[in-house]
Amino acid sequence: NIESLVVSPGQQRQGIGFSLLSAALELYAEKDMEVSTSTKNDPALRLYAKFGFVEYHRRRVGPEAIEIVSLRKVIQRYLEFLSHLVKI
Repeated sequence: NIESLVVSPGQQRQGIGFSLLSAALELYAEKDMEVSTSTKNDPALRLYAKFGFVEYHRRRVGPEAIEIVSLRKVIQRYLEFLSHLVKI
């Protein structure tokens, strides 16, 4: 799981988050990945969607009841396995 992926505000929109996430996914290509972020963090949600992460859970945290979305990217071989089952 990715515990934290944060880019300094002054360095955002330069492809740093994309590069970091890309490297992590390449390094752990054989593993499922999970991330969580605020439902209001549109840049992060777009980034994760580009890499194939899909929503699987929402919850509210803290006294402000901030809504958090959990996203998951399943390893490619599992998706290919599921695709094969659908063809049978």
